[in-house]
Amino acid sequence: MSTIYFGVEQDTLAPTGTFDVGVFLDTDSQLVNAVQGTIILPSASADVIRIQDGNSIVSYWIKKPVADCTDMCRIEFAGIFPGGFNGADGPLFTLILEAKQTGTFTLSTEDEQILLHDGLGAATEVRSSPLSLAVVDSVPVSSYIAEVDATAPQSFVPVLGSDLT
Repeated sequence: MSTIYFGVEQDTLAPTGTFDVGVFLDTDSQLVNAVQGTIILPSASADVIRIQDGNSIVSYWIKKPVADCTDMCRIEFAGIFPGGFNGADGPLFTLILEAKQTGTFTLSTEDEQILLHDGLGAATEVRSSPLSLAVVDSVPVSSYIAEVDATAPQSFVPVLGSDLT
């Protein structure tokens, strides 16, 4: 059973500071090669400032994570990693968020699918792992300093092949 989960440095935040939320994959000792899903968060609680995928285990994005925020923020994503991945802390991407108001809000996932690297693309069971964050006035405000990603992505060229003779 695999899990898409969130990671933060602290779960109590300032109402106007930016903070990052890592989105990770835990394969529970299974070799997998594809992931997709949707992250949901209330747009009244936080703004999505940016999404970073520079250190991702995903080699090729079928649907690069992009925020669509109206009454709820929805971040749909789908990607593959040829050769597979097996591990507990596989980084998918990082959400840079800015809290808009005090209170508690939850990030959750839906429509998750993780495919095994078994030659068939069989789906594995996916466990949900929502994250609740508290925004309070008494936390010191910190500001986000963007890292410059100067490393070009690894070249990837899909090649169709056939072993029919």
